[in-house]
Amino acid sequence: MSSTVDVHMRETDAFSWTMEKDPVLRMPVMAVAILDGTPDWDEVVRRMERVSRAVPLFRQRVVTTPAKLAPPKWVVDDRFDLSWHVRRVVAPAPGTSDALLDLAAKLAMAAFDLERPLWEVWLVDGLENGRSAWLAKVHHTLTDGIGGMQLLSHLFDVDGVPLAPAPAATQPDGAEIGTLTMLRSGAEHDLHQLLGLARGAVSVTTKTLRHARHDPVAAIAGATATWRTLIEAVSPTGDRLSPVMTGRGLRRRYAAFDVPLDGLRRAGRTVDGTVNDAFLTAVTGGLRRYHQLHDSAVYELRLTLPIDVRESGDAEAGNRIALIRLTVPVEPEDAAARMAEIRRRVERWKDAPGLAYIEAAYALVNNLPPAYLQGLARHVDFVASNVPAFPMPVRLAGPRLEALYAFGPTGGTGVNVTMMSYAGTVYVGVDVDTEAVPDVDAFVTCLRAGFDEVVGLAGADTEVGATA
Repeated sequence: MSSTVDVHMRETDAFSWTMEKDPVLRMPVMAVAILDGTPDWDEVVRRMERVSRAVPLFRQRVVTTPAKLAPPKWVVDDRFDLSWHVRRVVAPAPGTSDALLDLAAKLAMAAFDLERPLWEVWLVDGLENGRSAWLAKVHHTLTDGIGGMQLLSHLFDVDGVPLAPAPAATQPDGAEIGTLTMLRSGAEHDLHQLLGLARGAVSVTTKTLRHARHDPVAAIAGATATWRTLIEAVSPTGDRLSPVMTGRGLRRRYAAFDVPLDGLRRAGRTVDGTVNDAFLTAVTGGLRRYHQLHDSAVYELRLTLPIDVRESGDAEAGNRIALIRLTVPVEPEDAAARMAEIRRRVERWKDAPGLAYIEAAYALVNNLPPAYLQGLARHVDFVASNVPAFPMPVRLAGPRLEALYAFGPTGGTGVNVTMMSYAGTVYVGVDVDTEAVPDVDAFVTCLRAGFDEVVGLAGADTEVGATA
């Protein structure tokens, strides 16, 4: 595990942080792990202590740089109190999965205490059938889905395989946060960023000129594609495309169900695609059905899609994603044809040369008025995210993990659908803004029908499972 952490937020994280001046755009990520028994509480606390010692961000809080001279800064919380972050509660009666999800949604939308590190964990006792749950809430600036799974690997263990020895504590000394210190730190950060951008510009220009000598047309096309990617990534969009999911508010409702992983994998292969292609096709099929339920025709919707840009050597935790916005088809009804088109559009973005410079683009955007930044998110219809979890069954301090759901933030959209693949099953978490989708049960029924349709493409005889 790396012992280092960026002193200042990455520019893409600073973008998310700035958006939160509008409470509708809050960025909590909630993980809900359902266990087949009750884990040893003292061991749970020890394991969370282990994570907080090993990952510097888990003992750091955010301090804003004066005059927005640089992105906010992570500083050590000298008053860190593990007992405030790790709590034990009893599930609301009657201890059903629905009651658990309602609790998780309410906890997720409560604002973080900005004087503390941006995470909280709960062990929930008293679920029906002797089960319990482990809930983890983290701010999106703290980690992305892949980083979150790296953290979970320090908590959950495989049968018969003990956890690796705890890494040595890597917490740096407390940082000075006086105004002058922060101004100096911000200036140094900006200078470092400027020099990095200059070196990158020289490198790109040199490569382009060298390429131009041999193939000027291709060189011009490559440079144009890079600029087009950056402009599309940070430009405001038109209004949201859905005529139905138009409202935005502060109340969230969670729903969850499971899908056979092999069914999605085989469905993706019908168009030489992936599990992610099948997942997006299922979600768009559900959205089409929901609009039809409301007597509304829609042909495309605007999606925010996280793309992993993590490289070998990157520290655990932290964000290494680029948030791209693209339109995806909800028509035609033929799922295979729709999947092929979705795959084509997503692959265009994954291969976009400008993604390598997305941090530089956001460094410029973050200096624009907050209203501009909020507008980038509010005109998107939905978010979809695919996070691979454990391929084999795991346990948490004794009990076996039965199901693992992730609920990503809506971030100004109407709904976020996140899939977690664990031990051969895909667990789908649905985070709904009830101002956009007031009839949540009907929406989830449509969404499950979309997954049934896609799983059936490859002749799979398994249906989408019941809600958690």
